[in-house]
Amino acid sequence: MKFLLGLIFLSITGHGFTATTEVRSQIGPLINPPVVSGKDLYLLATTGVLYQTDPLITKTKVLFQTKINSICPLTLKDSVLYFGEGLHDDIKTEFYAYDLKEQKLKFSLPQEGHIERAPLVTAEKIFVGLGPGGIAAIDLKSQKVLWSKKKIEEGDLHIDSTPVSYKNMICIASVYTYKGVVCLNEKNGEKVFAVALDKNPKSEIRLSGNLLFGMSTEATIMDNNWKTPSSLYVIDLDKNKKTVDISLRGYNFFAPTLTSAQEVFLGLSTGDMILVNLTNGGITFIGEMKAPIASTPFIRHGFYCATSIEGRLRCYQRGKDEFKLAEEQELQEVITGVVSSINGNFYIPTRTGHRLLQ
Repeated sequence: MKFLLGLIFLSITGHGFTATTEVRSQIGPLINPPVVSGKDLYLLATTGVLYQTDPLITKTKVLFQTKINSICPLTLKDSVLYFGEGLHDDIKTEFYAYDLKEQKLKFSLPQEGHIERAPLVTAEKIFVGLGPGGIAAIDLKSQKVLWSKKKIEEGDLHIDSTPVSYKNMICIASVYTYKGVVCLNEKNGEKVFAVALDKNPKSEIRLSGNLLFGMSTEATIMDNNWKTPSSLYVIDLDKNKKTVDISLRGYNFFAPTLTSAQEVFLGLSTGDMILVNLTNGGITFIGEMKAPIASTPFIRHGFYCATSIEGRLRCYQRGKDEFKLAEEQELQEVITGVVSSINGNFYIPTRTGHRLLQ
């Protein structure tokens, strides 16, 4: 998507990097978290280079290079990494499987479309969103396409979301021509039901039990209008209907952070940090930044934390009646993407690899 491409190239002047500055500079910009296998981490830069590194990112090894740029997260299944390539305007791309044990490419499959989000890999199948190519189900062993879906009665599908599995369905978020969430039969790709949305569901989608949730907006990062509103929607997959749809003053293109079965933590482009109840849509205000938040908020040492696009970290402690500021520091780096935690280390995505927090 153009808005994710824009995030990659946002920049400001920064300083105060850690001892891994040289290694991080070699990695370059990224927006997705590393994955761990054994003692090593693996990450895919937006340049399409797949790296192997240690948990502190003090040294790297180049494993593979995609043909074109990639903003696709890595999916790890049985020591194999699955990922794709391509940005908003790309329609001829590749889907890759890299074997970590053999340290070589297991297979690559040409695709009509682009792959901006992680594939879903089950015991037998791979489900991958292909942008204007819709969605495809691929046999994990034979690598043959079992079915594909480019349109439903309501309109063409443009899938830039990671598919999620619920019971016997595969659900995806579609943008542009048909705006909404579509659930398909896992075996044959036939539509089970679709829920239309007023705005484009541009964030990742997630599940909490039978509740599917995400954010919709008409914002694009190229417009740089941080005050464009969004909506947080919740769809009950057992009842096949939308149960929550609340307006928010700002947006985020990444998935809300689930903090409990009923609550999600959001950081918005307006700098707001809020909690939203998935069952009734109730909003609890945590705090705010003076600059936009373009990354995922996270829980660190029991505190509710977020980083602004200008590199400020703020963490709040939850009290009985209110949230209080517990920590604040200047990281002085451009931060956009998915923050992750592995073995006590927090990996903050930046223009120059991951910034580590403990």
